[in-house]
Amino acid sequence: MPPLFACSSCGVQIERATRSYLQQKGQMLCSTCLDRQEAAEAAAAGPGAEGPDGEGATAPPSGDGGG
Repeated sequence: MPPLFACSSCGVQIERATRSYLQQKGQMLCSTCLDRQEAAEAAAAGPGAEGPDGEGATAPPSGDGGG
């Protein structure tokens, strides 16, 4: 059974491998805090940033499309 570590943000006890703990240098986040952090980073990036699929947002077509 993996050891329990405290979330660095809220303090809830989470199971993580010791290897993960060492890779993160002790800064472990629970899934809720990780989701909040990712949402805040996405909001800070603003429009035109990468979407959840890893592709950049596309701008709507401009003009009447030629003709």
